[in-house]
Amino acid sequence: MDTIAWPEDPLVRDVCLQLQATNDPKLAAAVESLIASGRQIYDGFAPEAEALARQLKACLDGHERQRWSQHLCTLNTADIWLCAGLAQGEPNAVRVFERRLGPEIGLALSRFSLSEDQRAELMQRVRVRLLVATGDGPARIGFYQGWGSLEGWTRTVTARLALNFIRDAKGTEPLDRAPALLGASPEFAALRTSRREVFLRALQQAFRSLGHRERALLRLRYLDGVQANALAGSYDVHESTMSRWLANARTELQARFETEARTLVADEAAVAELLGAMQSRFGQSLQQLFVSELADPTQA
Repeated sequence: MDTIAWPEDPLVRDVCLQLQATNDPKLAAAVESLIASGRQIYDGFAPEAEALARQLKACLDGHERQRWSQHLCTLNTADIWLCAGLAQGEPNAVRVFERRLGPEIGLALSRFSLSEDQRAELMQRVRVRLLVATGDGPARIGFYQGWGSLEGWTRTVTARLALNFIRDAKGTEPLDRAPALLGASPEFAALRTSRREVFLRALQQAFRSLGHRERALLRLRYLDGVQANALAGSYDVHESTMSRWLANARTELQARFETEARTLVADEAAVAELLGAMQSRFGQSLQQLFVSELADPTQA
């Protein structure tokens, strides 16, 4: 296939080169459209090609290469442009962030029982975590993948960071204490010691195999007790849609748990016993698993 004819715009050309789109005219056209949209909405700044390409790679990660152009056309392109500017520390982009997304951080934190000092501290922590790269990793804003509103995404990330803060303040028990803590469940307590280990291993593997959205929703619902209507507001979807997402996530986790259990035990009776213990105390079974998952900065 012949190399496509590049547009004169150097930013379009440089981003396409970093995405290796020299033989993909559809992808090049999608990038050109994204850049035009970003410039039209945010004419006060422009991200560098490297920052924009990095943001686009985060959005396209996990999608088949041949469908990149199609997927890119479904995303909130102007918000991708803004996030790329924020990731590189563009001052005008930061001013847009404070004006547009600062109130969303405050809204998310208002749902937690925090003192004024705690809320002020968390406001600053969220800003730093979203906008400043550290030795622990890049600025969190670089993880925005372009689906869903940036406001909803910001509220969700803020809530996750607040949960980490509250968990640390309360000294939540580590994951290796899960068997003792789950012992309050009669079904779990009835499992033989060897089966308890299998139970926790199957649950961990099943949960980590879920998609990003399913993991995030299950954490917020069963760790913090956030109801469907509040989650719907964070994700900017109707409450009925959120209820369906939660039901699907729970069903999918149970199915994957059963699959994992079958790989770890030999007989159907044992599988049924494990599945019954998991289903009878679904939320309780997940809570200690979330302790370790919440600490993973790549999962937000």
